[in-house]
Amino acid sequence: MSENLTDPDSYPDPNQEELEYELQSIPPTKERVFVVLLVAALYISSCFMTALVLLKGFGWGKADDGPRNNPMLGGTALILGCVPPFTVPWSANIALLIGMITYERKYLRTAEVCGYVALGTSLLTILLPVTGTAKLREGYFVWQMSIIVFAYSAWSARSRYSKLRSSLALEDINRI
Repeated sequence: MSENLTDPDSYPDPNQEELEYELQSIPPTKERVFVVLLVAALYISSCFMTALVLLKGFGWGKADDGPRNNPMLGGTALILGCVPPFTVPWSANIALLIGMITYERKYLRTAEVCGYVALGTSLLTILLPVTGTAKLREGYFVWQMSIIVFAYSAWSARSRYSKLRSSLALEDINRI
């Protein structure tokens, strides 16, 4: 055994091992599962709530031919969302799905970007010209909340990961 016991670099650094372990487990499995289940629960519950109420004049015919005060569930809005002019806000669902899959697989940068894309495109619902003939209801806001929770969770996990990674890199630089 030819260990140099006088050299301080030959001893293992317990902080280094702890940082490497934390870096591998960011975000922890329990946290990832909790976030995905919470977002899924909010999203699914929004499908069973009234997302919007169609007022008089909504539709493709004359102003008097449209339905009057016709509530639309979130699930119906999800199915009909691929019909213009709802296509762009509806694409938030795809970004959210991709983001949740990448978050679960620890691709945090991709998950964070998908969260921002989903948030941005979902907010475009407010700018649609049909919002004058339709009122947004609780289902829309619960759907929006699921996207906000996901975007925040992805951002939070990514920022913690970046801080840990930079502190680990600083530890390595200080050893040289």
